[in-house]
Amino acid sequence: MKQHFIKTATISAIALTTFISHGGGHAAHHGATLSGSEQVQGQNDHDHSPHDHHSHDSTPHDSSAQNGHGSHHDSHHGHGSDGMDPLFHHGSLNISQGDRVPSVTVVVHPDERKGWNLEIQTEHFTFAPEQINQAHQPNYGHGHLYVNGVKITRIYGHWYYIETLAPGTHEITVSLHANGHEVLVHDGEAIAYTTTIDVPAGAE
Repeated sequence: MKQHFIKTATISAIALTTFISHGGGHAAHHGATLSGSEQVQGQNDHDHSPHDHHSHDSTPHDSSAQNGHGSHHDSHHGHGSDGMDPLFHHGSLNISQGDRVPSVTVVVHPDERKGWNLEIQTEHFTFAPEQINQAHQPNYGHGHLYVNGVKITRIYGHWYYIETLAPGTHEITVSLHANGHEVLVHDGEAIAYTTTIDVPAGAE
């Protein structure tokens, strides 16, 4: 698989909705390529009901996903503007060959009213928000969500809702992390998955 890197950026919780609704400023990818992509078209539904970006532990109403092929991350040895790959901001935790190696896949389900529901599928990994900041427990932890290379939030469950994205193509990345926030690594590669959402002009 090919390498691709994510530029470092930060965003406050207060600015989260503004960032998403304005596209977030596309991060530069240095030598970045994608071994595959899942492109999901945006909706023209302009329902303005008061939704926000939040995790879900229940199945959304619309399960009619337009599925393609996402991309598992190869080794992340690229550098952002501060010289560090953001996935490795809190360090890394290697998963040895003798352990059950976690994996993650992201499926995008267009919401029947507005936005997109991310279904975050994992193997050999349990989301454990109650263990955050505690000692490492093998195969337990949480996820980090990035949009266009910018970290948005932690992921504590198998569902996350994105309400709006500006027109254009947006890279959605979920990486798996230990309780202490270290990114999980196997064979020198961060355990993460990237897919894309394509929002047509006028669909904001």
